[in-house]
Amino acid sequence: MGIHLPGAYERLRALDHLMRDGEQSGCDLREKINSDLCSATNYRIRIARCRLGWLLTMSAPSFYQMMCRLEDANEVDGWYREIIEDDVPSKQKWYRIKENGLKKLGVVDNFLG
Repeated sequence: MGIHLPGAYERLRALDHLMRDGEQSGCDLREKINSDLCSATNYRIRIARCRLGWLLTMSAPSFYQMMCRLEDANEVDGWYREIIEDDVPSKQKWYRIKENGLKKLGVVDNFLG
């Protein structure tokens, strides 16, 4: 299997989910994007990726690298929240869309619309 490098589709799905669902954890956002990648509505993308030998899910490292690029492009805001699960404290990355991210989605909608 080849390496799955996040492309424009994944970046736009991340922005779209943040716009519709508000701020959320990186874990939840990655799960939603992976669900999109495997859904029947994205059949052409699934077939193309299968033919190229790409994974149908996004690994955690590739997801967080993609989100870092979106932060660098000033399209999302990212921060850490401390959570306690089973009496064990840990940090979880959270994201929200910024104005530049909303503008990018608007440009894409106008282009596709």
